[in-house]
This record gives sequence, C-alpha cells and structure tokens, in this order.
Amino acid sequence: MRRRDFAGLSLGFVGLSGCNSPLLDFSNSSDQSDQPTQPRDTETPVTPTTPPETTDTPETREPYRAPEGESLDQPRGITLNNIGTDARYLTLVVSDGETDVFVESRSLPEDGRFSVERLVASTGTYDVLVETADGTRQTYSWTVEPGFSGLVVDIGSTLDFRRSVVCTPTCGPFSGAGDRESSPPGPASTVDSLDNQKAIFVDNDADSRRTVSLYLTARTIELLEQTYDVPPNTRLVVIVARVQFSYEVEVRVDGTTREYDWLSPNGDVLYISLDDRVRIRCTQRRKDLVVVNDTDRDRRVTVVGITDGRRTVDRTVQVDANKQRTLSEAVAAAGTYRFVVETGDQRETYDWDVCPPEGPVMVVVTDDGIQVSVPASLDR
Repeated sequence: MRRRDFAGLSLGFVGLSGCNSPLLDFSNSSDQSDQPTQPRDTETPVTPTTPPETTDTPETREPYRAPEGESLDQPRGITLNNIGTDARYLTLVVSDGETDVFVESRSLPEDGRFSVERLVASTGTYDVLVETADGTRQTYSWTVEPGFSGLVVDIGSTLDFRRSVVCTPTCGPFSGAGDRESSPPGPASTVDSLDNQKAIFVDNDADSRRTVSLYLTARTIELLEQTYDVPPNTRLVVIVARVQFSYEVEVRVDGTTREYDWLSPNGDVLYISLDDRVRIRCTQRRKDLVVVNDTDRDRRVTVVGITDGRRTVDRTVQVDANKQRTLSEAVAAAGTYRFVVETGDQRETYDWDVCPPEGPVMVVVTDDGIQVSVPASLDR
C-alpha cells in the first residue's frame, strides 16, 4: 500500500466556536506516570463544575475492504479514550494509501470514549492519524492481521497507540508455551465490546516482547494462572471471572514478582504496565491538583508529590486570597503517593493509596491549617 502524506491536513472547528469546554495542554513527557510535569495552571473562583457526559458511539457502518487484503473473520475497529482531565476536540483519519477509509472530527469529553466498531474487514497496513485542537498530532501505521482484535488510542499528555488482543483468558499465539493452541484471541474488535466485563489490561510499552505470568485468586479460589508472550506496543485484555469479593493478583516478569489487592469497589479494570518495571494501577487517568486559598491574604504554597520513591510533583504557586489554582494533570495515575505541602509557617503530609477516589487532589489552606483530600467524585 502507498503511504499518504498528512502534512496538509488541518482540523475543522465546525461547532467549536463558543464552546466552554477547555482543552488540555500537553506536556512533552514520554512517561506519564513517572516524569515530573509542568502542567497548565489556572486561577479561578472557588466554585464547583460538572464534567460532561460520555459521547455516544457512531451508528453501524459498512466496513472497508482493501482491494489487496485478505478477508477477516469479522471487522476490526478503533477505540479512542480521553484519559485527560479536560475535554478534547480531535480529528481521526484512517486511510489506505490515497483512499480515505474514515474521517471524523468531534469533541471528546473528559473521561470520554469514542469507538468505530466495524471499520476494516480485511488485512493490511492502514495509516491512522489523530490530531487535537492544540496542534498535537501523530500518525501510526496500523497493521491489521488475524491475531489482533483492534487498535486503542489513549489521549492524555501523549498520544499512545496500542494494538489490542482480547484473551478469554487463553490467547492463542500470545499464550505461553503449552497454551498456544488452546484458543484463538477473543472476537471483540474494540474495548466497547467488553462493557460489563471484568478484565485485566496488560500494556507492553517496552521496545521488545515481554513474558508475563498472571495469577488471580479470590478467597483461596484460583481464577487465573496464565503466561503470556506480549508483543511491543500491545494491550492484552484478559477477561476474568466476576466475583463479589476482592482479588489477590500476582504478576511475574523477568524474575520480579509484584502482588496487589484488587478491591471490588475500585472498578472493573486493572491496568498492568510493562516498561522499565511493573506498575499496577486501577486507572489510567492523571489527576488535577487544586490548591485553594481559603484565607483573606495571599499565600505562597509549595506542593511536593512523591511516587514510588520518585518526586513527580514539585510546584510552588502564588494563590490570591479566596482564590484557587488548578495544576492540570499534575498527578500521575500509578503508585502510592505522599504529598508534602508547605506555606512557610505550616506543613502537612498526606499518604494516598494506589487506587484513590475519582476526584482531583485538593489542597486547602485555611487560617487553622492545611487540609489535603481526594473527593469521591470528579466534581470540585
């Protein structure tokens, strides 16, 4: 297939004028979880806001068939996830050489998801372009072949493309030795097909294949014992049995073992990332850090956040009296956190477990001291 030049493509902003949903600022960090960020900060009155609702998926469409491709057992699709803390306006373009397979521009709300379920029905390599309204753009060569289920794009401070494989729980050619012939990958072409399922997402963000063994038990009942051979830039979606109580998870990679208690209230998806080390988390989304000055005089506030022994937040902000500053996406999605907050005459620490509530980290400075909390919702 001939590759297409996207240099001249620009976003169409039809319907964007007058929109009050702010757009994210992107950092240049390649590792969202570990690198210190210099996020956008804003100053606003202390008033609550309500996040927008999740977008709907498009209507069923006839899938594209490449002239030189081989037919698939069923069409493959693409899912775009907004894992940032603000709405994004974006354009998605999928092409086969000079042929546009799919083109759409739309607003994707905070924590929103957009899927094209039945996109292509034949093998081949397709160009996938994602561009956001702030000028961030990336093109990915998507190789569609029978062993993979679809493509997932996570939109945060970077654009992360991963081919997905649904495992039930064995995974055909991606299962460990002895299990490779047991069953092919699952049929779902996008993550949307997995609603109401309990699953473990295994992301291999390393440059080479990784072998990972997963063990899952619940009250001494063994639910999963599988080894997977995960290609680079791939997400395995491992379907697991749903139970009414918590799970004990054990992950083994390269002689290293990590254990984790997966509590039922912490959601239906557990994320395991394989790069320079193993990270386990219950969410992909970074958190805003909101510093509130609830006093009648200006304050200089320093906030330090430490994750897994690394300093990931180190910001000093000047906050006017009875105002607040929002540091967008300042807190990474993984790890156990310790925040140290100082105002010159006051100092407070707060320990935050790996699976927090959904809201931003709130630092409130009052005349009586410093309060650090994580609200149980996104409202703030």
